[in-house]
Amino acid sequence: MLISTNPTDAPVIACNFGAINASQRAEHMNTADQIFASVIDIKETDNGYAFQLPLNPPMLYKLTTFINNERLCCSFFTFTLTVRDELWLELSGTPAVKTYIHDNMVVSVRESGQLSASLKAEIVASVNEGVISPANIPIS
Repeated sequence: MLISTNPTDAPVIACNFGAINASQRAEHMNTADQIFASVIDIKETDNGYAFQLPLNPPMLYKLTTFINNERLCCSFFTFTLTVRDELWLELSGTPAVKTYIHDNMVVSVRESGQLSASLKAEIVASVNEGVISPANIPIS
């Protein structure tokens, strides 16, 4: 994660998309699209949101691949994978991270069944730059 400062010197959430190998970025976005298009249910947790997904081997593989890459570019997320009778991916973090998850993932997945077009557009536009700060949200 790249931490930069705003005029008030508060750290902000920033994704370092360049941390994902260039040859894997398109596949990472495709995997993220497939995961979030498959969400069955969403639950709010104390520090984030949990996404229920189909419990099957291909989804488990997609999730582990997604987490492996996403942790490199967006290290402000905490990932929790729960596999029992159901499969849940929890994304969590500080209160600001929880707000970011809600605004950029939860709302669009509930409304359209996919990640927000604006978030994807910012990521695609940032590929050459390598770093994005989609919401300029203070971490603390």
